[in-house]
Amino acid sequence: MVLQFDVNDTKLVISKEGNSLVEIEALKNDYKFYTEDVDWPIASQIFQSDINDIPNGLKFSSDMKSSIFDLADWIEFEKGESSFVKISITFNWDSWDKPTTVHDFLKCYKSDMELLGFECEVIKDDDWASLSIKGNLSKGNVQDSIDEVIRVAKRRYKFVVTQIHKKGSSNILVKVFDFPKEHEVACVQYLIWFGEFLSALDINATVSAEKRDDVTNIIVSPVDAPELLKTIENLFTQYLTLPYIEYLPAHSQQLTPIDRANLQQLVNQIEGFKNQIQMKNAIIELKEATIEQLKSDLTLANKNLVLLDSLIDKPDVEIANSGLSLTSWQWGIFKIEPQKLLKKLTKKV
Repeated sequence: MVLQFDVNDTKLVISKEGNSLVEIEALKNDYKFYTEDVDWPIASQIFQSDINDIPNGLKFSSDMKSSIFDLADWIEFEKGESSFVKISITFNWDSWDKPTTVHDFLKCYKSDMELLGFECEVIKDDDWASLSIKGNLSKGNVQDSIDEVIRVAKRRYKFVVTQIHKKGSSNILVKVFDFPKEHEVACVQYLIWFGEFLSALDINATVSAEKRDDVTNIIVSPVDAPELLKTIENLFTQYLTLPYIEYLPAHSQQLTPIDRANLQQLVNQIEGFKNQIQMKNAIIELKEATIEQLKSDLTLANKNLVLLDSLIDKPDVEIANSGLSLTSWQWGIFKIEPQKLLKKLTKKV
């Protein structure tokens, strides 16, 4: 439901379905409707509005929650001749675990965001520090604009973290990946196999994967040969393209017989990796099919039990162990017992 913004000379009333959410007394300054009474539940509803539907002069700040980036925890909103939000990405001293100081990190983070055109400010307190990022609001849904700023902030945060790890370890190669959850295991396994790829080229290096902040870091460290790091990085780029080689345009240069043989060896290796993944997927599918069949059998068995358990009256004739059994039968005040009648009839005969 869209919020209603009712404005007069003395106050602004923000309501929903006829119920008032907040009333803001008018002030005599540029931000006529400044308030400290807006918390996140109300702010999040205001942000579902189009920026052009929100009255000029509204200004407030609130803590916030973001499903996109959990470090985004504070927001300031201003609607005027120029409308904008300021989103704070906050870091607590106690939980800081990066190989640099918060101060140096925020300096790099701020510079990186400013290169993208954002106005930024570093704010520090006794227990925390944050980067305030300004996002302009010109048209459309306010929440959509906020989410876009947060997505960029998260993406550049990951980038700066990676750069810091690289500087801290100049003799290793670190690459960061954000895989879809359903393909993460297969993709990570393929990247780990890069060690075998290097081994086939007589390059001794260790390859490991590290999960950090919802992304996967692939770390490649040459053994006793740091001078090969640049070569390894070039090979890594080529390795990433191998699964797609059949879709890539043909190489413009003529390959030598040795190059073609090496290329074919690598392609065969990739095909082997693909086959392993396909086999693993086939085994998983078989297990899932078996489980579904067992579930179906169990459901059928339960239905049969329900049929038996739901039988209220026993039948007049029961067949068991190849024998015939007659049960008693009652109608109103009369009760007939076929077995007793049968005995009397046989005696008379």
